[in-house]
Amino acid sequence: MQSLVFDAQVRARSLGKVVITEGHQGILLKNGAFVRTIGPGKFRIWPFTGLTILVVDTRLTSLQMTNQKMLTSDNVAVTLSLVAQYQITDPRKAMLEIEDCRNQLYLDVQLAARTALAAMALDQVLADRGGLGEEILRAVGPTAAAYGVTVHAVGIKDVIFSPHVRNLLMKEVETKRLAQAALNSAREEAAATRSLLNTARLIEAHPVLLRLRELEIARAALQSGGNSLVMGVPAGSPLPLSAAHGSEETPTIADEGLE
Repeated sequence: MQSLVFDAQVRARSLGKVVITEGHQGILLKNGAFVRTIGPGKFRIWPFTGLTILVVDTRLTSLQMTNQKMLTSDNVAVTLSLVAQYQITDPRKAMLEIEDCRNQLYLDVQLAARTALAAMALDQVLADRGGLGEEILRAVGPTAAAYGVTVHAVGIKDVIFSPHVRNLLMKEVETKRLAQAALNSAREEAAATRSLLNTARLIEAHPVLLRLRELEIARAALQSGGNSLVMGVPAGSPLPLSAAHGSEETPTIADEGLE
């Protein structure tokens, strides 16, 4: 309790005065019996009065809890690190009705964490660490209030697993990643197949679209240069005269010896 309270009796006997600063309260005792609480200020204790002042820190304080080994509802061992923010709101109860309020709060948070974790599966712990802290707070709040302490928040800093459990979780994550990748690939292939099917139906209904596509490809090839392009000609299309008669050339007037 040295971090929370110190007995000003020795100082009072030697100096005859006690200073209570902001964020603290004093408990005035006479011959060991409670008299009243006092706020910040400077107080003088005269000799032989039997008065004692205990100075209590009432500021917001953090309680760190590390390496808390516990079990989930599916019997997976985890190690938790927690932090609880609390404040002494009733100095009389916190100092006089319980031996060590900080140690008692530590035990209460520890027990509440064990109870809350034992009701949760591993997947729940991983998915909702904040929910675990809130459950601990709901359990420990009324208990701490009974001895003059208000717990404002409980947070889960770390969740640590054994190497074996860690490896299993990594394999599970990798399996889910591969399954998601396969699902995405299947969806893309299905989309591509639907697109091809729609294109085929469109060309079947409108054959001229295929001819337009061929012309687009031919124009692109000619623009790039250095390409040879062989294209089929639909049946019934008119051909140039030279193509219709093979390699024979059309005779001219000069060929017949006429001027």
